[in-house]
This record gives sequence, structure tokens and C-alpha cells, in this order.
Amino acid sequence: MAKADVRTRRFRNAEEQAIEATITSPVPVHAVMFRLRAVIGDLVLEGRVQLRAAARDTYEDGIRRGRTSVLHEEVRLGGGYEWEGRPYRSLSAIARAITGTRWNGWTFFGLKTQRGAA
Repeated sequence: MAKADVRTRRFRNAEEQAIEATITSPVPVHAVMFRLRAVIGDLVLEGRVQLRAAARDTYEDGIRRGRTSVLHEEVRLGGGYEWEGRPYRSLSAIARAITGTRWNGWTFFGLKTQRGAA
């Protein structure tokens, strides 16, 4: 049976106007995202799966209409990861690119439970 791993991330927009933000969250190549839920103030947005081009069109249409929109695009590499448009062989390599120091990638991205199991 597959293991479900729920991640919650919180971000705060300190601007006085709406912003467009890109959030990168590398996951193992065998992982599958099957649900996206964004809570923005009292507004709850539930994602739906679409082909990439259709999803981009839906997102852009929402923005043009002045609606709050969320787009999640998944990038899959053969056994690796991508961050900022560049391929990496490990999460540790991405963590090092971000910080300039050595890190355990699983720990850096919060992918280990408190007991240390992924």
C-alpha cells in the first residue's frame, strides 16, 4: 500500500497587493501529487488535474479575470530533481546550491519524520 505524506506550507504576502509567486518543492521521482488545496484568507481553492497546456490556460484565464488562481506544474526527471530550471542528481545537491553548505537533502526540505524515516 502506498504511504500518504501530507505537507503543509505557509506563506505570507507582505505586499499591499496580490503577487504571483513560484514555490519549488522537490520530491522523489516516484512520488505522486494527487491533491492540491490552497487556503488564502477565507478563500479555499481546490485543484483539479488537467493536461499541462489546459492547466496553464485555466490559470491564465483566471488571472485575466482578476481571480485568485493557483497553478501546480510537475516536472519529472529520470531519477533526478529539478530546481530553478536546472537538473540535480540529489536533494542534497539542491540544498547545497541554495545554501552554499553541505546538507542532507531530505532533512533540508523537511522530508523526514521526527523519527527520521522518510
